[in-house]
Amino acid sequence: MANSLIQVPPDNTGKKVATFQKTEATQVVEVQKVLLAGQTPDDDIVPKNAAPGASDYALPVRAGDGHLVAVGATADADTALTVIGRLKKLLTLLPAALVGGRLDVNIGAAPTTVPVSGPLTDGELRATPVPVIAAQGTAANLKGQVQGEDDHDIPITGKPVLVAGRASAAAPADVSADGDAVRAWMLRNGARCVVLTAAGALIAGDAANGLDVDVTRMPTGASAAQAQGDAGHDAADSGNPLGVGGIARTAWSAVSAALDRVKATFDTLGRLITLPFAPRELHDTQHTQIVNTTTETTICTAVASEHHDIVCLVITNQAATAVNVTIKDATAGTTRAILALAASGGIVIAFPAPWAQKAAVNNNWTATLSVATVTVNILVNFVKVP
Repeated sequence: MANSLIQVPPDNTGKKVATFQKTEATQVVEVQKVLLAGQTPDDDIVPKNAAPGASDYALPVRAGDGHLVAVGATADADTALTVIGRLKKLLTLLPAALVGGRLDVNIGAAPTTVPVSGPLTDGELRATPVPVIAAQGTAANLKGQVQGEDDHDIPITGKPVLVAGRASAAAPADVSADGDAVRAWMLRNGARCVVLTAAGALIAGDAANGLDVDVTRMPTGASAAQAQGDAGHDAADSGNPLGVGGIARTAWSAVSAALDRVKATFDTLGRLITLPFAPRELHDTQHTQIVNTTTETTICTAVASEHHDIVCLVITNQAATAVNVTIKDATAGTTRAILALAASGGIVIAFPAPWAQKAAVNNNWTATLSVATVTVNILVNFVKVP
């Protein structure tokens, strides 16, 4: 529209233009207005941000404190001519993607990738909604994690993230179900509480006695937890055998080969058996009286699979005639000794080592007198050996 001038007649018979200050809704404004018929400068002014209506009649040109309209109240509707009303109206005009305090991501829209390598353009910021493609994170760009400043085996610097828990002198109550989140349990001094379990159950213990562990199974064979040498009984000797130990016996073990390693033999009271002794169960005695005969007489009877080694020999002569006694370790075998007895005399021989029976097993010891006019008593104390 063309420019035009408003001319006020000097006799004041035309329209009147008023300029003045006025307080409207707590705001001080400067006003220029055309007074209609019957109006005064004090009539209300109604500032508008839209096309004026038929009753609109004033134009505020400057607010005294910089406001064009009143601040208003929180209850104002989005149609109220106040700051709060205008802000509510503005919110109704924002893109739907921003309503509710969130940014909706349109997966499948134009390729604005995440993470964004640079600032968004003005056009991207004005887009409704902003198109974003959610790309797969990688080790290089995925940073959504909580971690300390220093790696393992590196001196601590700064303020690393520490692992904490809930302090309690007593064990906390169980949570409702498996899979529930739980707090770590620590003592009041910060020590972490750890318990041992077996087959889904706690291993019991108490403050006085500590952990209660019942060992019900032990490994066997080569993996067994036992002190042992590196070669078995009756095997060729090797390595460094352990010393001291053996087997309590009331009978001899089987014969081992020469140079084999063997176990020590003890009696049932734990006494080590060494020559000339044997377990008492293997000691025996036999008494024989030879009267007026020179026939070979058994003085220690043979037993199958046994040698009889003589430990002590006692011989007495009851006659007033001297006599010689021939001792053999097998009937009609080899003569092992000839002992001379004085008249009414005798002899006692305690051998420092058992007198070994050289003949094969299962043979008699015998005695033969040199004269047939005497009575001779013979006592043999012997041990049974294989």
